[in-house]
Amino acid sequence: MSITRKAGALALVAGLAAGVPTAAQADRGDHVKAPTRIASKLKSAERALERAQDRADDGETAGAVSSLTASRRHLASATGSAVKRVTAAASTGEAAAAAVTRTDHRIVGGAAAILDGAGEDVSTAATTTIDAALDGRDRIVAAIAALGEDDKADYADVLDRIVEHADDEIDELAETAADDELTDAATTALGEAATQIAATRTAAQAQLDAIEGADEDSGYPTDDSGYPTDVADRPSGDRGDCPRPGGRPHGPRPGAGQQQPADDLPAGSYGT
Repeated sequence: MSITRKAGALALVAGLAAGVPTAAQADRGDHVKAPTRIASKLKSAERALERAQDRADDGETAGAVSSLTASRRHLASATGSAVKRVTAAASTGEAAAAAVTRTDHRIVGGAAAILDGAGEDVSTAATTTIDAALDGRDRIVAAIAALGEDDKADYADVLDRIVEHADDEIDELAETAADDELTDAATTALGEAATQIAATRTAAQAQLDAIEGADEDSGYPTDDSGYPTDVADRPSGDRGDCPRPGGRPHGPRPGAGQQQPADDLPAGSYGT
């Protein structure tokens, strides 16, 4: 790879790194919310991708291909675990899906950066890695789609992030195809990847629209927790003396109208 092409690839990777946490930073971000086994596999996948970039830059074809293979293996393991949690509507499903799809996004960008000036073997390994990330994300989207309405609503943020990632990736792959020195096979593969990304975006957005539509069809004005705010609009039998989820009962605060000594007020209270 020439110095100019190498600089371009490194600049793209640096741009990606500036926008998202590194694998080391992920301990304080996405991955820390996911189950430990999944978080560990995702960090391993990202580190293997970084090694692949370094080896490709140094002209170590076999090493780059090997590292990309390792990245795919770790990512596939994490994806399989996440899909199981989503399918089972487990409490850790949302965090697992968010972490895996974020790593999918990082790997698409990082593998695309490797393509500039790369030979056939490295290009094939890199585009195969892009495909693996996209296929894994589609498994997550399909697993969410198979959930019931109540469980699916828990994944609204995950779906919204997938839509944003897809928009970024379509633009990024178009720039890569237009600006970088690619093999013919890599150019074709990027076009196919962009088509798949667009389909994933459509599927994720459709689910997101359905979730938002279900919220609007509830018939009750709601607060941030989704609970009706107007007593008259709550279902029969649900009135001001019934506690809302995670909070105090509706209606006057206990002791309203009675002056309480400041020392006796619970933390965060303001008295009356």
